[in-house]
Amino acid sequence: MSTSWPTIPLSKTGKWLSGGTPARKNEAFWGGSIPWIGTKDLKGFDLVDSSEYITDEAAADGARVIEPGAVLFVTRGMSLAKEFRVGVAGVRLSFNQDVKAIVPRKDIDGRFLAWFLVASERDILARVDTASHGTKRLPLERIEGLPVPLPPLPEQRRIAAILDEADALRRQRSEALVLLDELLRSAFMEMFGDPVTNPRGWPIVEMRQLIVDSQYGTAEKANTDGEGLPVLRMNNLGYDGSWNLSDLKHVQVADADFSKLTVRRGDLLFNRTNSPELVGKTGVWELDEPFAFAGYLIRIRFDEDRVLPDYVSSYLNSVPGKRYLFERAKPSNNMSNFSASMFAEIPLGVPPLPYSAGGVRSLPRTGTMSPSVSARASRPTTCSTHSSTVRSRVGCDVSPSPGVPGAVRHALRDCRERVGTGSRAPSGADPEVHRRPPGR
Repeated sequence: MSTSWPTIPLSKTGKWLSGGTPARKNEAFWGGSIPWIGTKDLKGFDLVDSSEYITDEAAADGARVIEPGAVLFVTRGMSLAKEFRVGVAGVRLSFNQDVKAIVPRKDIDGRFLAWFLVASERDILARVDTASHGTKRLPLERIEGLPVPLPPLPEQRRIAAILDEADALRRQRSEALVLLDELLRSAFMEMFGDPVTNPRGWPIVEMRQLIVDSQYGTAEKANTDGEGLPVLRMNNLGYDGSWNLSDLKHVQVADADFSKLTVRRGDLLFNRTNSPELVGKTGVWELDEPFAFAGYLIRIRFDEDRVLPDYVSSYLNSVPGKRYLFERAKPSNNMSNFSASMFAEIPLGVPPLPYSAGGVRSLPRTGTMSPSVSARASRPTTCSTHSSTVRSRVGCDVSPSPGVPGAVRHALRDCRERVGTGSRAPSGADPEVHRRPPGR
């Protein structure tokens, strides 16, 4: 933003209002047409509905009601431990005592002010404290002095429109990626059959017969000083097999342990300890740069004359694969464990290598390498790198298997086209604002 624009304290941007709760015992106050916004309703940017509604009688009795254009944000609740929820009233609405509202003055655009708060999330969350009973809270006096840039009103509206467009693209991309994730899990079964019933009659073997090496990661404490090698931790590996490298730490690795505690292109990494629903996250590493890996991950290498790590990863990220891992993981203190010895016992149907290579090549590639979640959501998802990797391992130019149903091929093509459009934020959008979706 221009440094020539004046700034004003956040407290001077408009009228600050507190919410409340109408009397629960008075049935005449509830079930009306006025949305009543609470913390759980502030998950989107444009606020037009809610889980509860109040009546005009409640408004006449003193319930706070605001008009469209007012800015709302959470000031109390456990969501403040990780995010600062902000929204703009799209209709006439009310709100509870855990939410504050600012009715912008006439020379301030409400959406511009809301985007400013979104962009200030990191600074605002640093000012959150904890009440005596453990709930997170945001004392208003800690944010009232935040300097708000004040360009001319037309410029405010132009900036807000740019960021609205960027957010719309982000939401479209997120929806497409959800579809892509669903296709990945379902397409595996259509291409290779249900591993439980094994309709194609592939030989079933335990993983131990395909593994040539498995290794637990380093137990050394990671640092934030950039000393040593970047280290892959379980939070860097997505549920769908994608890699998010936006939050990296480093670790010292002795020369003698370098080959043992680092990864190379084509290694499969398996998250052995996590919450019950996340244990068993699996991905294939696709970079050549040296990275270490942490102790909650297992690095596994396969006999690639028999099976490709990409095929194993696709199975473990499929519906039956996820179900197998969830049902067999061992619970321990709100966590679940799936050891290397348990991994070695996983049964796997092994099709002929060219068939599996062609099928895996046809699967949607959600497991792309990305520096951040938003970067993954903002560029086309392709099979180009993956396909060249498959070709180099098989030694021939494989094509999608003729056994892949036409409906699946068409769905994957449609999904790739959806993911590959509108890949960048509009020119002029603040990259830090575009990085984080509002109210998520």
